[in-house]
Amino acid sequence: MEAQPATTFSGNAAVMLHFVKPGSTGAYEGVMARLGEALRKSENTETDRQAQARGWKVYRAGLDISGQGNVMYAWVIDPVVGGANYAASTIINEVFPGEILQIDKVYSESFTDAALRQWPIDLRLVADLSATQHRELDAEHYGSSDDAAILLQFVRPKLASSYERVMHQVGEALGRSVQTWRHMQVRRWKVYRAGLDMSGRGNAMYVWFGDPAIVSEESGPEAFLQGVCNVVSEALRIPMSQLRDTCTSAVVTQTPIELRLAVDLRPRQTRNSSRSATKPASLAFGWLHHWPKGLVKLRNRHESVMAPTGTAEAATVDSGAKRTVNYSA
Repeated sequence: MEAQPATTFSGNAAVMLHFVKPGSTGAYEGVMARLGEALRKSENTETDRQAQARGWKVYRAGLDISGQGNVMYAWVIDPVVGGANYAASTIINEVFPGEILQIDKVYSESFTDAALRQWPIDLRLVADLSATQHRELDAEHYGSSDDAAILLQFVRPKLASSYERVMHQVGEALGRSVQTWRHMQVRRWKVYRAGLDMSGRGNAMYVWFGDPAIVSEESGPEAFLQGVCNVVSEALRIPMSQLRDTCTSAVVTQTPIELRLAVDLRPRQTRNSSRSATKPASLAFGWLHHWPKGLVKLRNRHESVMAPTGTAEAATVDSGAKRTVNYSA
């Protein structure tokens, strides 16, 4: 097999979106299972494949943000192993060289025939809410789950620093809240700034990631953000007037993505140690169940827009060489 272009990431964490044909999901997930096996068995002396595996999960998303009618999968990598090659075919080839041609064929053919097949997103950690002080909870209250959730928020560039300042206060505020479910949320959330803007409108894109997802009582994305701001104001005794830019003006549009674990590439001992209990947890944002499936509808205070539109940096299968692809909803 010819050498494959490297897939590397430069951020603290990364998301790689894959757009798969609806009839090829089984084939794709089968290849991901072989990838997990290869990561566990690899004897690569230059790259610690097991270290890569410890932070790598593959999720099936509840919508396709490309609007191409495909099934979207998300590689969620946290933390990223700096300089490591995440190209699936390269890793599989290290352990299964006699099968790689067939595996690579199945893998490549599972992707959509449309222009946008993969979309890599580097993430820089802004706030690790799980690292803040919080009350101890009985394990049965927060359980474990194979579900996760992502909330994308598109922020006005001039208000990005104000937004990040409030994000640093969120963890402490949630930990002080009198609402128990707030304490459950804070244990599972991280907020990242993405290296691109998927809206194509020149905004700063932030990614809230919860894994596993914990139930929320907010009824919609706007209520979710307002609820978080209210907690910050009440718990830290900060006048709401000081939070107004973030809570009412900073976020232009936002959209949630429900994730169901498809393949856990992490070693079994890592999976077991990360679980706090066996009781299943509900999805992080309760309103995800009522959000439209299929093409994402981004909600704006003044208008509703269909997304994504504009330009994205896309890569071919397992290719680190990016090309600019125009796409529209």
